[in-house]
Amino acid sequence: AAEPVKESSEINLETGVSVRNKVNETIELASTEVNSADVNLVNLENCRVHVIGSPSTIHITQIRNCRIMAGPVSSSVFIEGCKDSTLVLSSQQLRIHDAVSTDFLIH
Repeated sequence: AAEPVKESSEINLETGVSVRNKVNETIELASTEVNSADVNLVNLENCRVHVIGSPSTIHITQIRNCRIMAGPVSSSVFIEGCKDSTLVLSSQQLRIHDAVSTDFLIH
């Protein structure tokens, strides 16, 4: 029998942790889910996301009016298509493409 899919995220051994297509949600990813994993946050609107632990990488794509808190990330955070959001991040490298009206708090 297949295990039930977690409400806030999906865990895939090949791609890591993925949170996609969410609106008006508060999402907390525990260290047991994200430590040394790749985390993908895709197509989120009006969401608050707290990544607890130390993922390997985080990919943030197409977010609107979100607050993302994450770190320490052991390597890179990649951001593409970010609008009207606040990101609180700690990482070795930060790559930002196409961010509009967004605040970054970086350590």
